[in-house]
Amino acid sequence: MTTLPTESQKSAQIRFTLNGEETDVSFAPYKTLLEVLREDDAFADLGAAQCGYCTPAILVTAKALLDLNPHPSRDQIREAISGNLCRCTGYLQIFEAVEAAMLKIADQRKSVTQIPG
Repeated sequence: MTTLPTESQKSAQIRFTLNGEETDVSFAPYKTLLEVLREDDAFADLGAAQCGYCTPAILVTAKALLDLNPHPSRDQIREAISGNLCRCTGYLQIFEAVEAAMLKIADQRKSVTQIPG
């Protein structure tokens, strides 16, 4: 017998403070934290995640930044991730990945809000 998840089981949520601001991240409850953090393909595609040591913190920080500011400048991205140290990438790929994720999220929001004609 298969049971469908209840409404409360369809989404899990993490709340944390980033730079003094409360941030919420919602995700499917069956996913591990690592899966949630690695869902952003831009990081893998652009080489922003290499050894993986700093990746979880950078992904959570980038997600929180994009939740608070959907269109951050390069300087705002730099400032947001300044507390995360990466010894592999030199940060350029990380900045590019956050910018790519920003564009991808904007496109997804556009397609959701468009009303079929």
